[in-house]
Amino acid sequence: MNDLTIMDWATAERRPATQEDIDKMQNILFALSCRSAPVNDDVPDDADFGFLLAMYPNPMRNDGVFVSELKHIEPYHGITGMQGEAVFPAIPETPYRIGTQLPRKFAKELVRRWNAFSAKGHT
Repeated sequence: MNDLTIMDWATAERRPATQEDIDKMQNILFALSCRSAPVNDDVPDDADFGFLLAMYPNPMRNDGVFVSELKHIEPYHGITGMQGEAVFPAIPETPYRIGTQLPRKFAKELVRRWNAFSAKGHT
């Protein structure tokens, strides 16, 4: 029977997982799944959509990207990793994002067109 092991980044080696490790991982996953994501369903008619878009890599896959408002990515508030380190989302916390991965070429063209239009001062 194989024992469950985890990568211990503090020592850069694999080691047997403890119950405390499993509890920490479960708490992190629960916190991530229950966090509230910004939603902006009540957009006024005079909303300013002059912001820029950007492509963000999908940290779990390499066959596509995410598209979101161009903003600095901040760590999750109140959620830390196994060693207490900051945990970051794949895209910035903004309601202006596409909620699914897109093919890289399509995303690039979408961002190019949106940003060219926004740069002309259109809202």
